[in-house]
Amino acid sequence: MEQENKVAYRKLIAWQKADELAFQIYRATKNFPSEEKFGLISQMRRAAVSVAANIAEGYTRNSKKDKVHFYNIALGSLTEVEYYLDFSLRLVYTSNEQHQLLVKLREEVGRLLNGLARGTKSKWQGTRDKEQVTRIKEQGIRMVLLFFLVSCSMFLVSASAAEAATLYFSPSS
Repeated sequence: MEQENKVAYRKLIAWQKADELAFQIYRATKNFPSEEKFGLISQMRRAAVSVAANIAEGYTRNSKKDKVHFYNIALGSLTEVEYYLDFSLRLVYTSNEQHQLLVKLREEVGRLLNGLARGTKSKWQGTRDKEQVTRIKEQGIRMVLLFFLVSCSMFLVSASAAEAATLYFSPSS
C-alpha cells in the first residue's frame, strides 16, 4: 500500500507533463554548444527536472501545507525554465519552432500545476477553517460552563453567608 502511494504521483497529469518537459529539454540541450555544458545546459536541465521532482515530493507529503509548499517550489523552478527557454532562443541555441513547442509545454505544465496547488490549498484552508470553527465552539462551551460554575458558586456563597448571618444575628432561644 505504501509503495502504491509513493508512485501514485505518476497518475497526476501535471507530473506527466512536467516529466515530458524535462525530457524534451534534455533533448533540446543536447544540441547546445559544448561550452554551455556547465552553464546553461546544466541550469536548464536542473530546473526542468526540479519541476517534476517537486511535484512528486509534494504529492507524497502527508500534510496539505507541505504539499502546497513543494508545488510552489515546482512553480518557481518552472519560472526558471521559462527564463532559460527565452535566453536560449536569444542565443540562437534553439529554433523558433523548437522554442514555441517547449514554451507551449511549459505553459501547459504551469496551468496544471497552478490548478493542483490551488486545489490543494483550498482543501487545506477549508480544513483549517473547520478546525477553527470547532475550536471557537469549544471555547464558547467552556465560557458558558465557567459562567455557570461561577454563578453557582456565588449563589452558594451568598446562601451560606445569608444562613450564617441569620444564625449569628438571630435571637437565641
